[in-house]
Amino acid sequence: MRRVYALDKRGIIPEVLTAFTYLQFLKIDQNYFTGPLPVFIGNLTALQLLSIAHNAFSGPIPPELGRLTALTMLSLGSNNFSGTLPPELGDLVNLEQIYINSCGAGGEIPPTFAKLRNMRIMWAADSPFTGKIPDFIGSWTQMTSLRFQGNSFEGPIPSSFSNLTSLTSLRISDIYNVSSSLDFIKNLKNLTDLSLRNALISGGIPTDIGEYRQLRTL
Repeated sequence: MRRVYALDKRGIIPEVLTAFTYLQFLKIDQNYFTGPLPVFIGNLTALQLLSIAHNAFSGPIPPELGRLTALTMLSLGSNNFSGTLPPELGDLVNLEQIYINSCGAGGEIPPTFAKLRNMRIMWAADSPFTGKIPDFIGSWTQMTSLRFQGNSFEGPIPSSFSNLTSLTSLRISDIYNVSSSLDFIKNLKNLTDLSLRNALISGGIPTDIGEYRQLRTL
């Protein structure tokens, strides 16, 4: 068995899933699952996709998820998790997409995430993340979409973001304490969507803004 899809399911995830050792895709989003996310999920090491968004999972995100090193996509958004992101998630070095928007977890982005150099999409809106936006994100040069909105990050926006030349969508809002110039967008000529609401942007608009020919939303 390689795929599991569920509709209108409730309660907790049954431990019988541990029998599916070759499971590659586990997609149970938009259901009514509750309680902690079981740690035995970390034993499903063949998983390439884990999507549990839009449920009512609570408690901490299990550090055992760091065992799922084949994952390319992890979606935890729209749940009721608490605590912080476990540093073990930094071991998911094949991860290309992570969705932690409205997941409930907060605190600082773990420094172990610096290892996630294959990241293409990171959505982290409307979760109580704090501290500074990590400078190491500027080394994720395959990134195409990044969303930090409705968080509690402090500025400035890292200048290393100018390395993210593959970005097509960048949404950052609600930055506190320290202002940022727009220098970080100087090389981001592939942007089609740029939103910097309440981001404490200072200084002038870049003189080469006319070269951003793909930009549709500002």
